[in-house]
Amino acid sequence: MQALDTNVLLRIVDRTNADQARQVEQLVRHSGQAPFFLSVFVMLEFGWTLTRRYKLPRTEIVQWLRFVLEAPEFMVERAALVDEAVAEFEAGNADFGDCLIGVANLASGCSTTLTFDRDAAAIERLFSPVPS
Repeated sequence: MQALDTNVLLRIVDRTNADQARQVEQLVRHSGQAPFFLSVFVMLEFGWTLTRRYKLPRTEIVQWLRFVLEAPEFMVERAALVDEAVAEFEAGNADFGDCLIGVANLASGCSTTLTFDRDAAAIERLFSPVPS
């Protein structure tokens, strides 16, 4: 199995470098039997880049994240956890990274994640504001 870095995965979305986009398309299309591994960190960076650099609308970011999660060409580390983070991201105003942090901490046995981020704190099952 081979893993992909975020800059490779992003070529599925960003086709401004036609040569790299074509390379990635051929790589994924002719990958053979084994899917490409995508770490949780790659998914975090992928969501962050779609938000901050490409400034895509939330609905489009959700579509891309779900596409990657569901595509047989990719094996996402802790896919159920990432999927839960996508659902939280879709439902609220918190960043995808915050949602992923919150669900990962909950899955690790934490009762809450303390934060100064008001958008994240609005997801009460995952976050709590830092006490004053």
